[in-house]
Amino acid sequence: MKFSQLIPNSRSKTAKVAALIAAVVLPSALAYAGYLAYTRFERKKYIKKIKDVLFLGDSQSVTDNSYADLVSKNMDWNYDKISKVGAKTDYVLNEYRGSTNNYDAVVVMIGGNDVWARGNSSQAIQNLKEIKALARKRQQLVIFISPPSKRFYSLDSTKLSEYDKIRKWMKSNADLFVDGTSVTDSENLFLNDKLHLNLEGQNQIAYHFTEALREL
Repeated sequence: MKFSQLIPNSRSKTAKVAALIAAVVLPSALAYAGYLAYTRFERKKYIKKIKDVLFLGDSQSVTDNSYADLVSKNMDWNYDKISKVGAKTDYVLNEYRGSTNNYDAVVVMIGGNDVWARGNSSQAIQNLKEIKALARKRQQLVIFISPPSKRFYSLDSTKLSEYDKIRKWMKSNADLFVDGTSVTDSENLFLNDKLHLNLEGQNQIAYHFTEALREL
């Protein structure tokens, strides 16, 4: 069974019934990727045209072997990254505002530093809303990847709950969503600090992202 599954966005009764059946028959697959805002046909046409991509993130995407690099090489994309160690959503939003409009899509995986610094997800979600609004204005596809699992790094139930709010918001507001939190829910995908992904963890994000794109 593949790990990614399309969920067509249609208001027709037939589509709703089909989606309900799919959710019952393939629950494990459907957990990994969701597709919103565009119909399947529109997304397929759009994503096939993607050549230039901007990635927004924190330390998880700084390295040369991050998921962003792996996917871009696999998809033959031209790409840039706005990311730095310790970055919060404030940083990537401000940098994104000052970036050029020469991208077909913006990919965002960030949020952990916001929650652990502020204790809540409110500002992160507000900043993500602004990133989405600017992407819409620039006619760029919005791809959200929920940040990696924090379950092995922290036992703070309040912060973990706030962290999950970011994942849920991303899932409900992306043109293409990949559940990076669920696909990294294994301790062996992290470095010794239990915070940063190792190469296998980066590959997990890259694999599920690529599969989601190829399912279109």
